[in-house]
Amino acid sequence: MKHQTVGLQFDFQKSERAKPWKTALPIAGVPLLAAVLLLALKPARESLKCLCNLVFAASEAVNAYAYDYFEVFDAASPVLALGLLVTAAAGVLLLAYLRGSKIVPLLAALALAGGEIWFGLTPPAAVNVLIFALLGYVVFRSTRKEKVAEIEPELSVESLLESTKESQEEMQDIGYNEKSETRILIEKFVEDNPEAAASLLRNWLNEEWE
Repeated sequence: MKHQTVGLQFDFQKSERAKPWKTALPIAGVPLLAAVLLLALKPARESLKCLCNLVFAASEAVNAYAYDYFEVFDAASPVLALGLLVTAAAGVLLLAYLRGSKIVPLLAALALAGGEIWFGLTPPAAVNVLIFALLGYVVFRSTRKEKVAEIEPELSVESLLESTKESQEEMQDIGYNEKSETRILIEKFVEDNPEAAASLLRNWLNEEWE
């Protein structure tokens, strides 16, 4: 029936819209966990200071800049901080992709460009192009999802009730207007043999009363 089909479509659209939230919730914990570990763990903080010192040294090597370096342990390595930062950035971008947000990748692109200008450093050309292309792709996909959502009509309660009423009227029209093959044969028999039909009706009534 028509109203059942519309209801199924409505439920399916609700479930489809709920899926990104179910997927995004666990992913949202990844960048939060990475940020907490980076700030809470002392080895992670030392690793972050070491990473900043490496950036300062690279910037001083190509620019006339002077930085105040952080004091770090001799055994400190930037690997841990770099891994946590990459994990947090990947989680944020994946979350933005799933939620269809274009603000996050735009802010990330601005922050990356600002950092390159501020420190006077740029990664290798291929890596730089790949990063900005990835951010641009996330923005493009987010814009495309918004357009599809605007085109897709939303089923309101009023439209569901109206479609249900129309389907009921159609079913009534079918019940009253359309004649089945059996009904047509019976009417033809009554028209052609009225006496026999009357006799059958009397016999049937007599059997019912008995």
